[in-house]
Amino acid sequence: MKIHYENLDYQTDAISSVADLFDTGERLTNKSDFHLFDTFGVVANQLDIDKDRLKSNLSNIQKHNLEKRDVKIDEQNLFDFSVE
Repeated sequence: MKIHYENLDYQTDAISSVADLFDTGERLTNKSDFHLFDTFGVVANQLDIDKDRLKSNLSNIQKHNLEKRDVKIDEQNLFDFSVE
């Protein structure tokens, strides 16, 4: 039996939107830029993106994906996202 996977456009679009949301505009240029460990051991997840960049990314995704976008972005819950 062979498993056949299907590429579905809406799934690919959803993955791209999540990745674009956290896009900082910076790219790692070589492997030495990435450090898994620091002096205290394993580094916890860390999001190095400021609020203005995150709001801009969210606004661009809404413009691209939604016919009617949410005009107001809640500042208090800006870093709370659900990927469903």
